[in-house]
Amino acid sequence: MRPIETCRLCSGTDFVPYRNGVYGKDIYICNNCQFVFTNPQPEPRELSARYGAEYYQPWLRPAQRRRREKLWERRLAIVKSLRPCGKLLDVGCGEGLFLHCARQAGFCVAGVEISEFAAAYAKKEFGLNIQQTTLEEADWSPKTFDIITFWHTLEHLPFPDSSLQKAGQLLKPDGRLIVAVPNVNNIIEQGFYRLVKGHYFPIYTAGAKEPHLYHFSATTLKLLLEKCGFQVVAIGADFAQVDPRWRVVEHISSLFSKLTGNQACMAILAVARKPAGETVGSKTVDS
Repeated sequence: MRPIETCRLCSGTDFVPYRNGVYGKDIYICNNCQFVFTNPQPEPRELSARYGAEYYQPWLRPAQRRRREKLWERRLAIVKSLRPCGKLLDVGCGEGLFLHCARQAGFCVAGVEISEFAAAYAKKEFGLNIQQTTLEEADWSPKTFDIITFWHTLEHLPFPDSSLQKAGQLLKPDGRLIVAVPNVNNIIEQGFYRLVKGHYFPIYTAGAKEPHLYHFSATTLKLLLEKCGFQVVAIGADFAQVDPRWRVVEHISSLFSKLTGNQACMAILAVARKPAGETVGSKTVDS
């Protein structure tokens, strides 16, 4: 396990416990910027082994695939509202169904995925251009893509700031970035945690098999995107559930969030823009 000694958002070192014993791990919050993270974390080299065939089998069942196709259709509508066509990169593309749908919609697509099983499946099943590696190690040329998506991927990455900085390098000037993550402040988990004496209720995770390393609020996600050189265009609720019952809960939590203004929706979706200059790290240099 790898101890976290400095905050990846503000470089602070003053952490206090946030939730204890979540799947045998503790979650801390930075006193300086309120960024929440699991500590300690698995070594980066250990993560790919957690996403093998057993993890992906439920996704491949016909009924689940049909539900996921509907989810991707909804998300493609968001993408097309920003860019009706162009080159699209999906980070953490899994078995490739989103990219398959995007290609059918007219996009030129590519994906990056650390899971050997998922990358091989995406190539064989859909004939997709997938690099089986981390985003930081991917070898696409700078300024290749018009749009890059992180669909509930960023929270799994050991170095989210480095990943976003690499995304900035791969985006064309004025390109768009879409990031969807679970909301650490969502009303369902917060309420359950308080009601059942500190027990954690997982909504977007299969527990220890797919650990969430970072836990974002709308505020900390926006701050991290800005730190990495992006201009945040919009931020709001993400609707990621495929089960109709959970979709109802999502909409209720989103409505509550709007009525109270407390950003308590179940998941967050942010749209960001790469400035007209080229983003290098957290600096922007005019081209």
